[in-house]
Amino acid sequence: MNKACLLKLGWKLHTGANEFWCDVLRGKYAFNNLNADITYRNSDSSLWKAIAKLVPCLYEHGSWIVGDGRDVPAWNSVCLEPGLRLKDQDFNIPAAWTDAKLCDLVDENGDWKWQELRSWIPQELLHKFASSLPPQEVYGRDEYIVAGADCNNFSVAAMYEILCQDGSVPNDGAWSKIWKLCVPERLMVFIGEIIGQWGVIDYGCGATKSCMKRSFRGHIIQACFEVNWMETTKYRCGRVVKLNTDGACKDDRIAGCGGIIRDSEGHWIGGFAKSLGKCTSYVAELWGIFEGLKYACKLGYNVVELNVDSMVVKQALNSGLTGNLSGQALVKNIRRLLDLTWEVTVKHSYREANACADALANIGCSLDYNIVFYDAPPMHIKHLLEDDAMGITTPRLIPL
Repeated sequence: MNKACLLKLGWKLHTGANEFWCDVLRGKYAFNNLNADITYRNSDSSLWKAIAKLVPCLYEHGSWIVGDGRDVPAWNSVCLEPGLRLKDQDFNIPAAWTDAKLCDLVDENGDWKWQELRSWIPQELLHKFASSLPPQEVYGRDEYIVAGADCNNFSVAAMYEILCQDGSVPNDGAWSKIWKLCVPERLMVFIGEIIGQWGVIDYGCGATKSCMKRSFRGHIIQACFEVNWMETTKYRCGRVVKLNTDGACKDDRIAGCGGIIRDSEGHWIGGFAKSLGKCTSYVAELWGIFEGLKYACKLGYNVVELNVDSMVVKQALNSGLTGNLSGQALVKNIRRLLDLTWEVTVKHSYREANACADALANIGCSLDYNIVFYDAPPMHIKHLLEDDAMGITTPRLIPL
């Protein structure tokens, strides 16, 4: 628990908090914000030495949410994948690129500079680039996030849980003994209040992405000032289209995503497939949604029904929070797209009803770090569209 509390102090120094004690430490030890290269001497204060010793732990459980890429060192930061720092990998960085920021690795079209990167970065790391969102100005500023925290809040309880799982904190069962104590009824009620109100692991009330309070109904109804109450009905204007997206991940973790847009009669409007290098199926699902929403927006539709076959992804989009650091940048930018002046309804569909998007995602696995758009259905999925038009269904057993 002490370690988790000290990590919160280190996190405040990293994020540039302007509290008095932060200003004192910055002035005394001549640094702006905490970073991975901070050192300490034996003659330094106990507090500073304790915080400095935990800096590697702070960065081990953190990652950059990439925005415009101007603040993210390309080689010294964890930005492509949690725990992965390019400087520690086995390749030589050209002298001209030593001080590069992440934005310097992106071309004028908003994609990675593949021609330069292929010449000296190993193939395995190129897969990581392909599955990561290239920085762009429209994505806003970069944010560094630690597990159990965002740019505004840090949860000691969440960090303590992570440290216990990693074995960084000994778990001697002391807390279980506390709960078994024989205490007066009023203390039992007090403990019940703690467990009922604060013993949840799903942070964010879910009603708004800007509120990081824990999710119990009383907070949303009575105390959350971030919630904007809306009317229960909306006037649906414009042409309604249906967007199905999916992600695919092969046994060797080669991944791709794809999607299909149809009109209200089920007719083909457009589709896409994209290669993602190597990533998890969860990140591949997010990529499919991100590219699908951009595609629908580019075509000019303002009423979209988005269908995904992953309930975990649907919950992440509704709450704006993910269970881990992977995909945080994608979730942030998907939420940004959802907040545009159009109406997007996110729905869950079963895998059997998402066969066309799944087929396009599998096509994406075979592409070369690019995205392909289809004005007409590709041969691989024509039979699926014909089956759908004829009303051929796929049975599914659903537990009741």
